[in-house]
Formats: sequence, C-alpha cells, structure tokens
Amino acid sequence: MICSTGDDTPQSGTYKIAYRWEWLGLFGNVAGHWVTQIVGNILFHSVPYVTKYDPGSLEYWEYDKLGTKASMGCVRLKVEDAKWIYDNCASGTIVEFYSDSNPGPFGKPTSMKISDAEEPFRNWDPTDPNPANPWKNINNSEPQEEPITPESPTDNPNNPEEPEVPEVPTEPDNPTEEPEEPEVPNEPENPEEPIENPEEPTTPTEPEAPEVLSAE
Repeated sequence: MICSTGDDTPQSGTYKIAYRWEWLGLFGNVAGHWVTQIVGNILFHSVPYVTKYDPGSLEYWEYDKLGTKASMGCVRLKVEDAKWIYDNCASGTIVEFYSDSNPGPFGKPTSMKISDAEEPFRNWDPTDPNPANPWKNINNSEPQEEPITPESPTDNPNNPEEPEVPEVPTEPDNPTEEPEEPEVPNEPENPEEPIENPEEPTTPTEPEAPEVLSAE
C-alpha cells in the first residue's frame, strides 16, 4: 500500500486499533474517509476531502503526494486501501511501526497522478468503489478482448462427423413401360408319338407234365 506520513507519525512502537468512522472531520477543516484509529490522533484514512460526506470533493493536489511526507502525522492512503483496513482489521488488531530504508522484496509502490485530469475526474479518488465514481466508467470503456471463435464441428474431436447418408436408388427412366416377356422355346416340329397299342407279351405255354411212375 502506498501512503503518506508526517512529522508526528510514530517511527517505532506497537499499537492496537481502537475506533473507526466512515467519515471524520480532520484538522484544517477537511474530512477523512474510511478512518481507523491507531493511537490518539494518529489515524489511517483517505486523502483529505474538502467537504465531509462528499466523495467528489477530493483534494487532488494532495492525492498526487502519496508516497511522500505530506500529512501532520496520520497515515494517508488510497480509498481502496483505507476501506480495506476499515473492513478487515477489527478492534485490537496490532499495528507496528518501524523505520527502514529497505522497501522490502516488492519495492516501493507507486500511484497515478490526477491533478492534470479534467473535472469531475480529478475530484474523485480513482480507486473509490462508489458507483458514482467517473473513473469507473473509463475503466469499463476499455476495449475488451475479442471472444474466441468456437471450433467447427469437424475440427472438434468431441463432435464426430455425421455418418454419410446412403444414396437412394433411382427409379427407371420409363417406369410405366412393362418389362419384356421372356422368350418361350419352340416345341419340336415332329415329336415322336407314343405307341398307342403296344404288342402284348406272349403268354408262355405251360410245359407238358412229365410222366409219373408209381411205385409198387
């Protein structure tokens, strides 16, 4: 979190968060937004506003001083950071101050400058989540990435190709014509006639009985 401090800001020590206010009047006839008490008159709060309860009355020239010594002793923050502390750090949360020239592994944070912005933009903290914040409309008007065109069914393995429909046989050109009758083979000219009265077989004659000799 980028911040501004002052001559009366503690250089060391451990403190416990006590009270909090959404808006609070400050020295110099200004107001702070999302205020959390550290100890005494040392507070976490936003950059000062000219008018209490009016988030469109930011002292934009003071906002551009974030990251430098600019307050009387409070810790000034961007609205999103002051609100995060207000929402998430309950009473009794430990706050520790220490002095070190090393900014840490992430380096010293930076913040955009808004003094050259036109009204009403420069009168608002760009990080304020208030729906009336004009900076939100700028952020929403940024070009969006083009949607990815879905794959065609033939390219996607999850959508197999449809089976081919078999061809329907076509009807003959002249369906009304009757098919030709097959040729019947001609009968022979002079077929042999069957014999009407075949000769009867001759009856064999009985053989003459042989003479029998009687015994005495």
